[in-house]
Amino acid sequence: MIESALSSTSLPADATGEGNAGLFSIGWQPAEWPERGAAAAMAQWHVISWGPSASADRCHDALRASGLAAGVARATLAVATSAAEVAASLRWDLPAADRRVVFFLDGAPAFDASAARGNWAWAHALVHACQQAALASGTRLWIVTATGLLGPTPAGPARPEQYFAWGLGRCHAVESPESWGGLIDIDAGDADAGDAVARFLTSGSSEDEVALSPDGLQVPRLAAISGLRAMARSFDGDRLFVLTGGLQGLSFEIARWLGARGARRLLVLGRSPLDAGRQDRLRELQALCDHVEYQAHDVGDPEVMQALTARLKHEGRRIGGIFHLASSWQRNGRTAVAPLAHVTREDTEEVVWAKAQGALLVAEMARQTDADLLVLFSTAAATLGSPGQANYAGANSVLDGVARQFEGSRTRALSVAWGPIAEAGFGNSEQGRDLHELWERVGLRRLRLAHVLSTLDGSLDAPESHVTAISVDEDQGLSLPWLQSRPIFEGLSGSAATGLLLPELASLPPAQRVDFIARTLRASLATILNLDEQDVGLEAPLADLGVDSLVALEMLFTVDRDFGVSLGFDETLLGMDVTLRALAGEIDRRLPAQALEMAA
Repeated sequence: MIESALSSTSLPADATGEGNAGLFSIGWQPAEWPERGAAAAMAQWHVISWGPSASADRCHDALRASGLAAGVARATLAVATSAAEVAASLRWDLPAADRRVVFFLDGAPAFDASAARGNWAWAHALVHACQQAALASGTRLWIVTATGLLGPTPAGPARPEQYFAWGLGRCHAVESPESWGGLIDIDAGDADAGDAVARFLTSGSSEDEVALSPDGLQVPRLAAISGLRAMARSFDGDRLFVLTGGLQGLSFEIARWLGARGARRLLVLGRSPLDAGRQDRLRELQALCDHVEYQAHDVGDPEVMQALTARLKHEGRRIGGIFHLASSWQRNGRTAVAPLAHVTREDTEEVVWAKAQGALLVAEMARQTDADLLVLFSTAAATLGSPGQANYAGANSVLDGVARQFEGSRTRALSVAWGPIAEAGFGNSEQGRDLHELWERVGLRRLRLAHVLSTLDGSLDAPESHVTAISVDEDQGLSLPWLQSRPIFEGLSGSAATGLLLPELASLPPAQRVDFIARTLRASLATILNLDEQDVGLEAPLADLGVDSLVALEMLFTVDRDFGVSLGFDETLLGMDVTLRALAGEIDRRLPAQALEMAA
């Protein structure tokens, strides 16, 4: 529950009094090195890297020398990007009751604006590795990055693009907890980093996000930001403000907000040419500001953005701020935002192009033009993790790295990871409304546009370069199942209601438990699907019952609430041929024995 944290961080609501936004940030704190344990003694380790990695080599050697491994293998990926090639390099075909995979990204090439789509080959391979780990029984995956930005003190070289792994990993932890190991960030200049990784991996630590440096071990914790007030600000009317995202949705609303706060010169960038609707919105902005220009530019295209940056420099434009809202979440008429199990290379390219690559390119524009502000619009899924949004969360996490890269510079850079926003963009689509209704049932309320704008006022005054803005039901609290199991949220999770039916279950003979669970699942699913219970067969495959990704997500919340069992998203989505009775058997197998005894 986040009830106590919200009281000090909520910014003023609009006149309706609905959905105040609370601001949170991730802080890093020192931790003691855990004692080495023998838990890994029977594990088969696979150390892989994208490109050559001295740290991966050192980790491999240290694991072999530790005496805490049944075997250690080493592989290097350089061009392998297909699922089959990644699987072959990891030798998933070899039997292993306890396989532990460590994927090093410190050798991946730095972002190169001239490489266009070639920048993300390592990210596609990483997605495949996550997919393979989730599919292979007895496998856990750790991802090692060298962002140069994580931890309490950034230590370059900065690699904000590697933040992709952190958003992806947080969703992996939610969707497939049994196959998740953790995220480790290292100092690329530390010759002993590989040994430190091996030491941490064999310690049996419960931390699944850490930063390792010569100064020691650091762990992240999400905490409330206190003492902020939303103060209406004014902008310099002589400066140019650049917005990505086009003349629609939230981008258009931010443009109007800028105009109302004194901005008189706007440059709006969008993929689409002007149509009648965009023409009307352009005229509305032109009535508000002295000069508004719209250009049909693809913000993910390096050549286009470099030419625009050069033009602005040549014209001597003084940039008051760059607001990056561009996002693409559809491909060929369907959503490209997908669960980890179903993510394709094409889906990832679509969501990364405008959001992540666009952020890296507008950041370069901010540097070259000496912009006053750089504001990046991200998603709370990149902070909290979210089933069904793995590639989208990964792309948005890059914005957090971009913002931190500007710490200490003249440009004030801020990445805001927003909770669900109604009335604009994805939140105004049918799919978005359905998903946001589900989030509200677990306590995560939708933000109205008025709340977004007032929260933006407050967050611009925060000292942090990255904040998360969410609105939590103050009576219900935030009841996400994974809050209790992930250390980063330990300051937020508390008395969320889980295992409500354990006392009743404990009173039954073991032979009757599966039937009780199956009938409970049937009643819940009938309610979700708006069906009569008699129409929901216990032996029918979930796909035949109409279970899609959204229904599967709600089932995960229901199972955790009723039985205190955290299922992986892949177990309900990948196993569409599974029946309610089979699912009930798996839940019974995982029932927490201690909780049953206490309930009895």
